[in-house]
Amino acid sequence: MVPLTGVTVWAVAFAFLGGMSGGESLGIALVGLSACLQSCTAPRAPWRWATLALAGWAGGSVVALVIVHAGAERYFDVPDGTQSSFAVLAALAGAYVGAALTWIAARLARQG
Repeated sequence: MVPLTGVTVWAVAFAFLGGMSGGESLGIALVGLSACLQSCTAPRAPWRWATLALAGWAGGSVVALVIVHAGAERYFDVPDGTQSSFAVLAALAGAYVGAALTWIAARLARQG
């Protein structure tokens, strides 16, 4: 198993914060940004970066769920099925957009 280093640690932390923010669009944007950042730094296997972003988001969602059940529901919002599916789409789209941007940049660098 490869340890998480560099940008990946920050990107997974962004996804975790996205999960903690609940069902708001900010959480979904953070998941997409997380997958895109990871995929830009290492474009191979973008599904891996989407999976890591979703794992961070799920971890944040679980923590928010535990806090809600502990009685602090006015501070946290648990995502429902719609937000969950948008988070999955954002992670996949972010990962593939990051991989495409990296591929395009490498192609331009080779031509120049």
